[in-house]
Amino acid sequence: MYAAYCAGISTLVSSVELVITGIIMPKLKTHKGAKKRLKVTGTGKILRRSSHTGHLFTNKTAKRKRNLRKSALIHKNDEKRMKKLLPYS
Repeated sequence: MYAAYCAGISTLVSSVELVITGIIMPKLKTHKGAKKRLKVTGTGKILRRSSHTGHLFTNKTAKRKRNLRKSALIHKNDEKRMKKLLPYS
């Protein structure tokens, strides 16, 4: 509960009422799928796992499998969209 000053009378109102009336902004929700799959670096870049790492490894060379173990950066064109999914990171 928050103490708010309404029309000269001090009353207690809930945070939901304050959000509805526009006194405080609502919290942004983190996209849970993005939270599990992406990591934000200290400089603000976004890391992702490499694709093609689920199965069919007999067809892939050792060098290709070794390189697929590394994390990759999100492309700069997708970065703005991904940052909206992770508002507090």
